[in-house]
Amino acid sequence: MKNQEGQTAVEYILLLMVMSFLIFSVLGIVRDRFMGDPNNCEGQAKPSIICIMAGKFTNSNWKYFPLSR
Repeated sequence: MKNQEGQTAVEYILLLMVMSFLIFSVLGIVRDRFMGDPNNCEGQAKPSIICIMAGKFTNSNWKYFPLSR
């Protein structure tokens, strides 16, 4: 009985290690994809969300219209 309890503890520890490895791997991919370097946006095959938003909200993309009073 004690031998089986030790085996169960080892299985849970290994499962915890595998799950933490998967979580850290996925978080690394998400960080690279969403939080890329905003100063280095050119020439990327898949630009990050930061680069896309920086491209949308630069002054060159806005049009200004004079308002007469």
